[in-house]
Order: sequence, then structure tokens, then C-alpha cells
Amino acid sequence: MNPAELLELISRRADHITSAVAATGNKLDFRDKEFCPRMDIIEDCGGAFLDLAADRATIWHATGQPLHHIFHVLLHLHRYWVEGVPQLWHKKHGCTGMLFDFESTYEHLVIIPAEIAHFREAYSYWVGFAEEKLYQCQEQALSPAHFKTQLFQLFLLTQTAFARSQVSDSISEEAEKHGLKDEFSELASVIFKNYQHKAFVLESLCQYRTGCVPEYLGLRWIEQKKGGDGKQFFWASLRDYQRLGKQSGEPVSNDAERGGGNYRKNQMKPRQPTKLADVSTPRTRSERVF
Repeated sequence: MNPAELLELISRRADHITSAVAATGNKLDFRDKEFCPRMDIIEDCGGAFLDLAADRATIWHATGQPLHHIFHVLLHLHRYWVEGVPQLWHKKHGCTGMLFDFESTYEHLVIIPAEIAHFREAYSYWVGFAEEKLYQCQEQALSPAHFKTQLFQLFLLTQTAFARSQVSDSISEEAEKHGLKDEFSELASVIFKNYQHKAFVLESLCQYRTGCVPEYLGLRWIEQKKGGDGKQFFWASLRDYQRLGKQSGEPVSNDAERGGGNYRKNQMKPRQPTKLADVSTPRTRSERVF
């Protein structure tokens, strides 16, 4: 199926998404991942995935892959290109490993419900995904910190996409068994209250997982180059991004402020954003979309 046919099929259910992506004027390619030279990703990637640059992108997918998988990736692209949502980014190594998990956790809070709203068949896929991940949490020998983080990510997902499902109950029971349910509920409350403050939420997740937020962790976003000649990525640390005034209002924390201490905006003058080279994401299997 060629790119035009794929977009036509998706447009029948979500024309506002495909039209908005097309209106950016950026170049978008769809390619069969069987021919992708980056096999380090392909071998470990069951779904479609995205190579993203400031003004171009490639969605790699398998022949005959469910359409909602491709739409899922298109929603990620819509977030970055159309809505201007920044992406969690290590200044040198990109969005890999733990950072990829945090970025996906945040973005999936809105992307998976939207995917299910347009493609009802996606519901059973994501329920199965959550069941498999829960089984892995229970059976794999994870460190306590890794187990807690993985289980919390599942807990958060089920609260948005399928809160009344059996797998949601199973995840809540698993959290209760390990004495984590109240802790999870409190952190989830902070995240849902502050969803529009991405830097704040990701800082919360980093604090919860590691107890600190290194300066090399930040957000990259796309802006027009000076003079209007093309687009470019810019980068700022999580703390500096919050000081740049790109998000309105103040984050709100629970009294206990679990997950990262005092989140009030620091009024110090932010350092100027750093320009990033306009290259596709690093070659790592950890960058897959799902």
C-alpha cells in the first residue's frame, strides 16, 4: 500500500489529524520496515515507529500492519509537529532507555485514548499489551526501583485508557499487594492535575525513579529558524524550560508533593535554549514507539 493510500484510509476516520500534519508543509514518508537499514530497532519492534526531524519524518511499518498502529505513530507526529509539544531528550544521547519510557508514559496518556476513539480495535490491542507487561513485571527479576516504575506506568495508563477493565483491576491489586497503591494514586493525581506542564510531569517521573533530575535531561522542540528559512530543534533543561514561560499557569502539587519536592516555578533567569543538529533520532532499539 503506498503512502497516499495509507493516509486516505486514516483520513476516513481522522481527517483533522492527517490534514493538520499535511498543513505543516513538512515531508512525511511511509516505508516498509522490512527494508529499513536500522535492524537494531526492527528486531525488537512489534509496532510501527517514527524517525523524526524538525521538518521531515519517516514512519516505518510492516506490510499488512493494523492501521491503528500507523495512526498511533501519526498521533505522536501530530503532537510534535502540529501541537508543538516538546520531547524529552538527553542532550547527547537522545530519547533512549529510561527516557523513552518516561516520554511514552506521558504522551500515551492522550495518544492511546485518541487512538481507541478513532479505531475501536485498538482497545483490545492495548488491553493485551497491559496484560503482557503486567505478566513481565510479575515474572521477571526486576530491581525494586525498576519494578515500581514499570508497575506505575501501567497503573497510570489504565487510569486513562481502560479504567474499568479486568487488567486495570489486576494492576491495582498488584500495586496493593506491594503496598504501592496509595503512593501510585497520589503521584497519578499530581500528574493528571498538571498534564499541560510536560516539563513538570517528566521531572516528577525522573525524581520518582532516580531521586534526582540531572541537568543533561531536558526537552527539545521545533521552532522556525531566524529569517524563516526552515525549522530547527532547540533544547533546554527541564528546569530551564519551565522558566522560559512556554506554558501558562503554575504547576499544582499535592500536599505531600510525592515524586520530587517543591515544584513551584524557579524565578531565576533561564539559560538560552541550545540549538540541536537536525538529525533523526539515534540508532537504538529503545526509541521504538510501542
